[in-house]
Amino acid sequence: MKEPMQHLHEIEGRTERCLCKYCGGPLELRRIFFGDVETARTEIFCQKCDRIEYGVEPEIYSISQYFVKGFQFNCYPDIDHGEQTDRLNTARVCEIITWYSQSIGILDANGFVDDIKKILSEKTSLLLTNEVIEEC
Repeated sequence: MKEPMQHLHEIEGRTERCLCKYCGGPLELRRIFFGDVETARTEIFCQKCDRIEYGVEPEIYSISQYFVKGFQFNCYPDIDHGEQTDRLNTARVCEIITWYSQSIGILDANGFVDDIKKILSEKTSLLLTNEVIEEC
C-alpha cells in the first residue's frame, strides 16, 4: 500500500497533467467526506461532470475523441445516441488505450515514459512500429 504522502503527490501530478475522460475538462483535488471526518479522503474531481475522476492523459483523450467521432464508435447501442453517449464511449476508449499503453510499458503512474513523450511532442500522429518500441 502506498504511503499517504506518496499517494497525494501522485494525484497532485495527475491533476496538473490529466483531463477528465468524460468531458476533457480540467481536474482538481477535492476533499471528499464519506460519513464522518475520519474517513475523509482527497480525490481527483471533475467539477464540470460533478464526479470523482482519476483522469486520463491529454493525448489519449484526444485520440479517443477522434476515434469515437471519426468512426462513429458506440459500445452502448441500447442508449439513445447523443452527447452523453459520446462521452461514455470516449471514456471507454480512453480506458482501453490507457490499459494497452500501460501493458506495453509506454505509460506509467507519471504519464508517458520520456522517450514516448519526445515522440508525441514531435509528431501530430503516432505510429508505433516494432522498431519504435524497441528503440524505447
